[in-house]
Amino acid sequence: MKRVFAIGSVAVLALAAAGQMRAQSDPFAGTWKLNLAKSKYNAGTPPKSEMRTYEAQSGGETLNVTGVAADGSRVAWGYTVRFDGKPYPITGSGPGGADAIAVKRVNARRVEATLQKAGKVIQTANRVVSEDGKTMTATARVAGEDGPPLFVIVYDKQ
Repeated sequence: MKRVFAIGSVAVLALAAAGQMRAQSDPFAGTWKLNLAKSKYNAGTPPKSEMRTYEAQSGGETLNVTGVAADGSRVAWGYTVRFDGKPYPITGSGPGGADAIAVKRVNARRVEATLQKAGKVIQTANRVVSEDGKTMTATARVAGEDGPPLFVIVYDKQ
C-alpha cells in the first residue's frame, strides 16, 4: 500500500511539474495588466482598468478577464479554447457582445482569433507577446473591413 501511495505521489508531482513547465514556456501564460497610456482606442470608450489571466492548457488556453468599464460597471468574461480554429463559448459579456471565439496559434508569440455573435463573425483579432516577454499587444478589427483597427491595446506582464 505504501508503494502504491509513493508511486501515486511521484506521478502527481510529475504532472504538476509538467503543467508548470508548459505554463512557463508559454509566453502568454500569466497575468497581464492593461497599460492605458500605451493603448489606442479608435472605437468605443476604453475601460478604466483591465486584468487578463491566461492559463496554458494542453493544446489551448483559458482566459479570465476582470476590470472596470468606462461607466464604472464591472467587467468579467473569459473562455477556454483549443488552438484548433473552432469556435468555443465566451462566458460573461465578451468584447463587442461576442458569445464565441475561435483561436489559432500562429507561432510561439502570436495568436489570431475570430469573435462571433450568434454564429456570425463580428471581429478579427490578434495578440503578440514581445521578445522579452514583458509586453503583449492586442489588435482587433471589424470583420471584413479594412482601415484602422478598433483598438491597439498594450498589456504589461505582472
